[in-house]
Amino acid sequence: MSTRARRFERSRALLAGGMVLGLLAGSTAAAFTDEAIVPMTAVGGLYDLAFQLEDGSINQGNPEAWEIDTTSAGPIRPAGVPDPWQIELMLANVGTTDAGTVTLTLESLLGTPAPDGDGVARDPFDVLLVSMWIDGSQVVAAEPASSVSATVPDWASGAGRRIVIELTYPVDLDTPYYYGKDVRLGLSVSGIA
Repeated sequence: MSTRARRFERSRALLAGGMVLGLLAGSTAAAFTDEAIVPMTAVGGLYDLAFQLEDGSINQGNPEAWEIDTTSAGPIRPAGVPDPWQIELMLANVGTTDAGTVTLTLESLLGTPAPDGDGVARDPFDVLLVSMWIDGSQVVAAEPASSVSATVPDWASGAGRRIVIELTYPVDLDTPYYYGKDVRLGLSVSGIA
């Protein structure tokens, strides 16, 4: 290769390297100098859903589920039997703004139950039927506890809601082992502003 050809190759390599450096420097400068104007507006407020106890005091139940006290409930009866087990709860939006749609769901807090006499571990939650009323209007009618999802739209700040939960067993249980077992239910309340 001639001297002239070597110089040409060297010049070409230097030009290519310079172009790469120029592109990198340009893109780096662009990354540091780009700017945008973003209008900032309020997207929500502070809502705070809490459980109102019988004495009027407020008890936060979130983010964990609120355990529903079933100790004084007596036995849970089959569906259709008079005087089913019910509990009344009061929930309040003690925040400073209205809540959007609020969803109520149930979960078992029992953990892993001990096996019954036939060797099967049973959680009553797996077969419970739940009915629910919010402020006197029925929103859930004898649905499996695991699929309960009740919604409350537009919950005003400062407003309370009366929740009644009714628990029954299906009439066609194939085993007596569910009757008389401990039931530990948790009520979760979630929503958007």
